Amino acid sequence: MLKYKKGDMVLLNDEFGHFFAKIDDSFSGNKTGVWLLEAMNSDAAESFDFMFETDDTEYDLIDNDILQNKTGRIEPIKMTSADAGRYLKLKVDLEELYGDVMLPFSISSKCRLDITPRMLLNAIRYFIDSMDRNCVYNFLEYIYVVKTVGKFGDEEKILPEGITEKAEEILCLEDSDIVRFVVNNVSKKPSAVTVEDMFKFEDFLDCHIKSSRYETELKYFPDFIMEKYIDVFSEKAAMMSATDREIGLYRLFTDELSERGNPVALRKKAIGCFGNGNRAYEQDWVACEECFKRLYDMDGDPFTANFLGNLAFYGRVTGKPDYKKAYKYFTIGAFAGFYESNYTMGDMFAYGLGVKKQPYIANKLWTEVYNSTFDDFRQKRFDYEFADAAYRLGRGAEEGIGTEKDMRLAYLYYLQADLAIRKRIECAEWYHDKKLSEEITERLGNVESMLGDKVSHTRDTFSMNFPWLCGQMTAGGRRVEVLYHKIGKDMIKFTMALLEHDGTRAYTANLITVPELAYCDLLDEVNLYCDRPEKFWCMNTGRFVYNHIVFNADYNRHEFYLYDELVAYVKARKYTFRVDRARKAEPTIRFAAVSFEEGGNTYNYICEDDKIHEGDKVIVITSEGEKEVTVESIFVIRQSELIRPLEQYKEIVRKVQD
Repeated sequence: MLKYKKGDMVLLNDEFGHFFAKIDDSFSGNKTGVWLLEAMNSDAAESFDFMFETDDTEYDLIDNDILQNKTGRIEPIKMTSADAGRYLKLKVDLEELYGDVMLPFSISSKCRLDITPRMLLNAIRYFIDSMDRNCVYNFLEYIYVVKTVGKFGDEEKILPEGITEKAEEILCLEDSDIVRFVVNNVSKKPSAVTVEDMFKFEDFLDCHIKSSRYETELKYFPDFIMEKYIDVFSEKAAMMSATDREIGLYRLFTDELSERGNPVALRKKAIGCFGNGNRAYEQDWVACEECFKRLYDMDGDPFTANFLGNLAFYGRVTGKPDYKKAYKYFTIGAFAGFYESNYTMGDMFAYGLGVKKQPYIANKLWTEVYNSTFDDFRQKRFDYEFADAAYRLGRGAEEGIGTEKDMRLAYLYYLQADLAIRKRIECAEWYHDKKLSEEITERLGNVESMLGDKVSHTRDTFSMNFPWLCGQMTAGGRRVEVLYHKIGKDMIKFTMALLEHDGTRAYTANLITVPELAYCDLLDEVNLYCDRPEKFWCMNTGRFVYNHIVFNADYNRHEFYLYDELVAYVKARKYTFRVDRARKAEPTIRFAAVSFEEGGNTYNYICEDDKIHEGDKVIVITSEGEKEVTVESIFVIRQSELIRPLEQYKEIVRKVQD
């Protein structure tokens, strides 16, 4: 019985003939452990499944089934430059050179020959024209030899993935780059290569051979090359950084494919002609509508319906709105969840544009978009329709559309819309944003004048009897972490932040809106000051987590709950939110609240060592000398929030080592 070790190559007998395999573990007798090799001799261990269905086959490796040399291993076939040249020029095949060896799993060669795109093109056409059922295998065999004996110029140059990286790399590669591109793409997954792939490589090679740099004769470019080319410009950055020549080629290809009804090109041309246009296309409402109509007739895509609804609603093409057509398309877009379709249908129901006036439905549609985009905005994804929805809810509250008139609520929504539209303009270029921003600013001014002295742009604090900011933070069912500490005897500071589902700090910011201060912003942390607290209890020291707050009239206190569990309550004379109007970087100080005994009072010490955390044992100085205490919480406050001079605070001496 023969033994083989991992890595040995053997030639096995099979009903189909002989094929190579690599041992993936030591074995003897009929124990299975064969690792079938790819034709490309890659590191991936996969069966050559289009030749053999061998995934689940067990091979009895007895002496008679193994063709071996004296060492018990198959030695690589050494290919000379003369043999390689004859084979690559299709004058001889491997069987003629080396006998009845079905798969060339192990060929070595010291020669390095120049391989041209023309040689690869000739080979592909030869194998396709042969009508051999094994033409794909013959092509893979050829590529394997090319990879073994060929040289491809600068090995450091990176080729595009799937012909999609840069336009110039698609059409302007050197011969050696083209060869490496084909070899690398085939070698990546040989068993997945099909005859259709061979036709694509034939087109690609033919395109390169026929065309000079930036050649624009369309007859030289197959459709899939043109489609890959225009796909390069999907991102705005690619469009902006392209050369004028590349933009010209993009437009040429897009126009040509659009004429043929290519959906990718039709969509790109339609979007390019919409609104402000882009570098390839100027605004052209007629061409935009034509392309979108052709697309919609192909597949009825709701994305396309949403655009067609926009064109009809605003009368982009004719100058006169067509509300009946707009309603038809927006209905399809709305059912598919497109926000613009939803809020614009809300406009139609609000003012009876082509439909019966139904204010309640209008407000409901606006609210759905607002709620759906609220978390996107808090997560700083500003290229969503939050501004549009907040603006419309502001109009609803101002005009009493589907709700009671409420100028404070209208002002709140307008503040949010104003922040959202400014953020969106910074990161995106939506066609109507400038006009929308102007409308929001005008509405803000009108409502502010109605509210009069109820709104202040100079005051930097707002006090309330109910801590409604705590409730505002839980919008959308979010959990909030509160770190609290006492500032003297008359104040407790809450520092609040949103949590993820796993309990970690959320990337999501807090959208805090205080109409009385004309204030709206996204804050990572929110500070609320409980002034002169009469009652305060928390189940944990220094921290609690809640997801809703209620007022308990029986006990006259505000209670914080995490689902059904009471986690804290407070009753204070007032609750104050502070705004830093100047946005100045005021110095902050890191403190540790420590307790001298379990369950005892806490005392604040300056803690500059950022390696000290909640729960650590530390040393402080008392009138009795050094004393070991426990850190109950860590917090940071501004210097202006200190209730006594900074020099009167004591510092933690050191952390007690474990």
